Amino acid sequence: MRTFVAAALLSGLLAAAPAHAAQPARAPATGELTGWLILGAGVGYHDGYDSGFGIGGRYRMPLVTEGVIRPNASGIRDTVDLEFGADLVRYDYSYRVAPYDYGYTWTAFRPRVGVMWNFWFSPQFALYPKLDLGYQFGWFSGWNNAVGPSPGWSGAFLEPSIGMIWRFRPATSLRVEAGSEGLKVGLGFAF
Repeated sequence: MRTFVAAALLSGLLAAAPAHAAQPARAPATGELTGWLILGAGVGYHDGYDSGFGIGGRYRMPLVTEGVIRPNASGIRDTVDLEFGADLVRYDYSYRVAPYDYGYTWTAFRPRVGVMWNFWFSPQFALYPKLDLGYQFGWFSGWNNAVGPSPGWSGAFLEPSIGMIWRFRPATSLRVEAGSEGLKVGLGFAF
């Protein structure tokens, strides 16, 4: 997974031509809608994490289109965006209480809002850090009550992430993002 993220970031940097670096990158005029595929990592609450996956959707709109730092000779421009949406994720877990093995799933609905600070190396390629704040509603399936009561959990969360945007068409972009929820791959459409 780390190799994939590193390769995607490197290919984006190599695709960013120096001739384009002097042009300011513009955020979508009204916004961008992105659909996500989530290849999850555990949220750190449960032991025995095995695998996770999910889907999500985000709407991104510009907050600061001219950036907060002054352009320099490198030609890198910055923008700040507000992004909100929700994810539906499912994690499969297993645990052992001798002499038996047990398994269960945890499913969560996670509405969220986040701020992302984009650093545009060209009009087509950006890297960003992002911080999401949300509230998750989670429930368990397959929990063995003989071991103890279900440790259901819902509550607020913070998720820091890093990511990249590659606009391969003027109104279409590929996004890759890594955070505590796992690896996300998304396709965005500006309108």
